[in-house]
Amino acid sequence: MQSKIRLVVPEPTPERSVTVELLLLLSLIIGGAILVGVTSYIVGLFYPAYASNTWMLRITQLYSTFCLIGLPVLVWRHIHREPYSLYFASHLLRVRDFFAALCFAFVIQPIVWVLVYLNGLFPLPEWALDFERSAEELIKQMLCTEQWSVLFANIIVIAIAPAVCEEMLFRGLLQSLFIKRGMNGHLAIWVVAIIFGIVHFQFAGIIARVFLGAVLGYLFYYSKTLWLPIFVHAFNNAGAVLLYFIVYNQTGETSIADPDFNVYIVSLALLCSFSLVYMARKLYGARR
Repeated sequence: MQSKIRLVVPEPTPERSVTVELLLLLSLIIGGAILVGVTSYIVGLFYPAYASNTWMLRITQLYSTFCLIGLPVLVWRHIHREPYSLYFASHLLRVRDFFAALCFAFVIQPIVWVLVYLNGLFPLPEWALDFERSAEELIKQMLCTEQWSVLFANIIVIAIAPAVCEEMLFRGLLQSLFIKRGMNGHLAIWVVAIIFGIVHFQFAGIIARVFLGAVLGYLFYYSKTLWLPIFVHAFNNAGAVLLYFIVYNQTGETSIADPDFNVYIVSLALLCSFSLVYMARKLYGARR
């Protein structure tokens, strides 16, 4: 008499709700913040003057970026049994994509100038202005330098590391999560862009930052790889770092004056807006 072997197939684990997933992500970020706080406290015990050392500020900035943004994404991937290199597939890259990303990085600048000006028309509360001033002083401490070695360090700390970590979090994780759970792709891009603008706590340029987040979101949405938004994000940040370096070395000024708002800037911004839409449709319209 032959015995029948019955295979027991385990039922698939039900998906967590978006709310639970967001709470999990938030708890990972809070854990990263606690790690940064504990580390800063320990360092402060042995080196009380570390906050006035610009190199320590750069190291702290790099460490904070990893703990608050990069590490939560890696832990998230581990919990969900996803590859750490998700959305970094090299076979999806094409030369024309990088060329388009470079064009996007240049084209969006006049639009950003106009958005920053419009943002400045809205009065900010005093606490927001105080936060902006303290953040500006910290930026000046790190960016105002005459040494090329410091310039390259600033590009790594302020341009490359945040671009990689933030794109992994906002586009690679959040935007993808919303779309996978049924949210319309365009809506997901703009929701994440708004979150991207808010969490930077730079209220004087929040509209421009939301716009930048949307551009980065669409780059990821159509190219299916994080390399392009990382490239544009890092290029945008590195441009600011380089501009501080040039202005400080040529004039000795520790701040950058906003470009004059006139009809030429507005016309250029409108032209760039049409160019941005045209390039996006031409390059990625077929991938919808």
